[in-house]
Amino acid sequence: MHSLWLTGLLSVLLIIPVRVHAWGLTGHRIVGAIAERHLQPDAAKKVAEVLDGYHLQDVSNWADEIKSERSQFVQSLRDWHYIEVDKHSGFGKVTVKKWPSNLYQALHFVIRRLEQRQFEPPLTENVLLRLLVHLVADAHQPLHVGNGEDLGGNICRVRWFGSRWTTSLHSVWDTKLIESYKLTYSEYVDYLDHVSQDTVTQWQKMQLQTWLQESLALHVSIYPSDRGFSPKVYCAKDRASIPDKMIPSLGFAYQHAVRPILHQRLLQAGVRLAGVLNHIYGDQTAMPDFTLVDAQ
Repeated sequence: MHSLWLTGLLSVLLIIPVRVHAWGLTGHRIVGAIAERHLQPDAAKKVAEVLDGYHLQDVSNWADEIKSERSQFVQSLRDWHYIEVDKHSGFGKVTVKKWPSNLYQALHFVIRRLEQRQFEPPLTENVLLRLLVHLVADAHQPLHVGNGEDLGGNICRVRWFGSRWTTSLHSVWDTKLIESYKLTYSEYVDYLDHVSQDTVTQWQKMQLQTWLQESLALHVSIYPSDRGFSPKVYCAKDRASIPDKMIPSLGFAYQHAVRPILHQRLLQAGVRLAGVLNHIYGDQTAMPDFTLVDAQ
């Protein structure tokens, strides 16, 4: 009886669509640590002061760690981690009248508060900075910019390196790809952080909407579609409705194909996070104006 109950529970858990943590623990730490390397001295000093001596990588997962708290404030942040984009209407005009309802609005909101030094509990400067570190990374995880059809790949079932158990495409991008390289976050940073100053400048000049458009454009490369597989078949809320033979099996070929995308998005996130922080705590003329002009 107990085994039947457990089997039933596992079946339910496998089909419930949930939002999971972007990039996982290691990915967020990679982004934070890369950003630390690209901070200007004044910005680095101010960041350390605001974070009470902690580094960006130390607080990079805080926004996910608090998700289990039931306070109204914490629950109001849940939609900040992602955005669903209708392929016909695009991003549209960003307007935040009271409180952000998606990742795009949240980034504008947090950056504006930090720029204008608008701090009031619970949105203290420390909290806003912790949120910023996390949300910039989220914006660069391609599946956190959803297509409006499959919950950011959370209902897309795949098999990872021949496992008999399926997992979600979102989970592959959050954790499994990064973990497959068996590197600590500091080793990963040493491996990735070799970028020219010209490239750093180019990446940091791009607006927030561009970051999200880049993520959305990468979908065509990261949804398995070879050998007859179609997202229309292997993406469904009801796992039982997906034929086993139509579930993609991802392994070395997929890992090799998407590796450049994974590494560039991690690196871009770290470099751009540093750029935003240098803009906020250093020369505010050196970066694009991130202020949300039409905010009310």
